[in-house]
Amino acid sequence: MEKFLQADSVNLERRLPATLIVEIQERLPLGVWCEVEEDKSSSPPFAATREAEDCFYIDKEGIIFEENPPRTGFIISPEEQRTQVFLGEKVIEKVLLESIFEIQRKLKESLKINIEEIIILEKEKINAKTFEDWEIYFNPTGDINWQLTKLSLVLEKEIPPERRKDLEYIDLRFGNFAPYKYREF
Repeated sequence: MEKFLQADSVNLERRLPATLIVEIQERLPLGVWCEVEEDKSSSPPFAATREAEDCFYIDKEGIIFEENPPRTGFIISPEEQRTQVFLGEKVIEKVLLESIFEIQRKLKESLKINIEEIIILEKEKINAKTFEDWEIYFNPTGDINWQLTKLSLVLEKEIPPERRKDLEYIDLRFGNFAPYKYREF
């Protein structure tokens, strides 16, 4: 199995007198894991940009198993660059990965917000970058439903749809608060 990373599981069944049945379950990609490097060559006032280095398909267990072209699909990336990753390696805990996909699914289904990339900053902070170019800060170990409820209320009552493009972020990590910030032009 170590040499055939696209295989999730293999079942062997022997039927007498001389039959061997091999069933291979293919590993399915849920997203794309990208190891990134910050490009700090931009001079102020431009912020450093994140440039993808190596991207891999990631499965439901958090295992990377096949190289993928950079910046295609739903991107998950760590803030801190690791020294090196290897195919077949578990790069993220399953519980955190499940939280990330729950956030992505509920944002899309309930609020019609599409996510371009999830950046894992630390165990209790992930940033969801929207296609509208603003970010949502989540605590993946907290109550996801409550954080999404706060987001829905802030967007409905305080931020008109035409102003979303001016947002920098909405922070959902703290209690009953959901502070937000507009970009400074």
